[in-house]
Amino acid sequence: MLRYLLFIWLLAPAAWAQTDSVLISGRIRNLTPQLYRQSPNVLISRNNMLRSEAELIRPAPLNPDGTFAVKMPLILGQEEMSLAFGPVRTAFLAAPGTLTITLDADSLFRSAVPFTFGGVNAQVNRQFARYKAFEARQNPVDATRLSEQVSGQSPASVFSRVYTAYAAAFRKFRQQGGEAVFPLVEQWIGNTNRYNAASFVYDMASAENRKLPPTLTDSLRPAADPILTAARAVSVGRLASYVVQHDPFQTYSLPVGRLASLMLRYGRDLTAEEKSRLEGWQAANSARASDMRYLQRILQRSPDTLQRLVSFETMADKARSLIDTPSVQMVMATWLANGFQTSSIRNSRLLYEYGRPQLTDTRVIQSLDELYTLAVADSARFRRAIAGLNPKTNDNAELATGILISENSTQKGGALLDTWLSRNRSRLVYVFLWTLSDEENRRLAALAQQLREQYAPSELSLLYVTAQGDAAEREQLLEYLIRNNLRGDHILATAGQLQELMMRLGAGQFTGAFLLNRDGKTARANTFLPDDNAQLTKLIDRLLR
Repeated sequence: MLRYLLFIWLLAPAAWAQTDSVLISGRIRNLTPQLYRQSPNVLISRNNMLRSEAELIRPAPLNPDGTFAVKMPLILGQEEMSLAFGPVRTAFLAAPGTLTITLDADSLFRSAVPFTFGGVNAQVNRQFARYKAFEARQNPVDATRLSEQVSGQSPASVFSRVYTAYAAAFRKFRQQGGEAVFPLVEQWIGNTNRYNAASFVYDMASAENRKLPPTLTDSLRPAADPILTAARAVSVGRLASYVVQHDPFQTYSLPVGRLASLMLRYGRDLTAEEKSRLEGWQAANSARASDMRYLQRILQRSPDTLQRLVSFETMADKARSLIDTPSVQMVMATWLANGFQTSSIRNSRLLYEYGRPQLTDTRVIQSLDELYTLAVADSARFRRAIAGLNPKTNDNAELATGILISENSTQKGGALLDTWLSRNRSRLVYVFLWTLSDEENRRLAALAQQLREQYAPSELSLLYVTAQGDAAEREQLLEYLIRNNLRGDHILATAGQLQELMMRLGAGQFTGAFLLNRDGKTARANTFLPDDNAQLTKLIDRLLR
């Protein structure tokens, strides 16, 4: 199952003035015209510590002789990256300098290790590739069985048991002899296994609402770890989820003085009386119980700004009560980075400018800066695109290349769909009903893009349906579509229209996938989601016959 989003990485040079970089070049020998048509680019990807569900990918176009080159920024001294060419993929460890990767197209599917490495970390990458080929021949870790085996044990015991299971393949690799393991390879693999075990423990604690002991910190996260891996990014994300999900029924609230300070600074349309009362509560750091309703009314006046900041401060206080100080930094930054995904550029800037000064860890700050730069890149282009739309009626309006918007607040939901279908007769339609606020929905929305590559427009249309919300939510949605290049047709429905559309499609909930036949009738309700591409394409192929 694919679990990443694709970003085309075009960052302003000034944003990376203080980071190192690695030049990755190489060649695909014996590149055939057929292989070139299938994969005209080599994809180089790296992770960000604060975004566990996304890889940052930069395409390196292939030259006619099979050569390619791309320059990648580095935040940590050593970073795990990956190269993908068609279905073939390999991980490697990058460091400042020059790194080369060569592969022979004739042996792509016949050799366990078809890659040759040169430059920085050459020996390390060669040995790691041999280890991954060895690991692929071992029995994989069965997470379900492990969960059953460690049920009821203490978090420390769970970590020890799970880490031992993940490290089994590497122990066998070392025992087979023939070559000494390089220290950097041992650290790379060992820390990956450690982070995988840590993620297991965080998931267990979240599922069982258990508080992890502070003494476990050193085991779960190696101190001063110089390597950024995918496993490390996943672990940070699971830690953040553990903090957010822990004890959801416990009430967390901000001190009155801090809440009043936030309201004075970010409150919308405050009257002189309101400012005076807030200043009094700020100075006293207290208020009567009867004043809480008054504060709540001011808070609700700014749901897209003030409430977000209050949520951030509340989450940070919760994190401080659960985990060690260095981890709090990562969780705070992760919360901010996740907010960029569903916020407008204006609100992303607000979150960033408010939260960033509270961070002190250089690597965490640089990781947040990277994601913020991605979130607000081309802000002028976004404003122009959104300004060109009529906020009430858009009939197949092009928001950006390949992104078409349909909305009409005066129509019923069924009529809105019929208007769109009248332009798309004689083809199948894959409808994805989704919501921007749900992380899993965002992942699936990106994966649905595969269908555009697999079928001609005359065979299949890709239609996204979602609620547009109020003006601020609509702006966030439109910016998200452009930022993530979600090509296809998009129906933006009001709440009432969405209910009608759900009845028309046969939907039992606000998310799901549906296939409409050539006359616009529902052929398959609640069909395969975009991450089950094999079953989905099999069904589409059958309906196209």
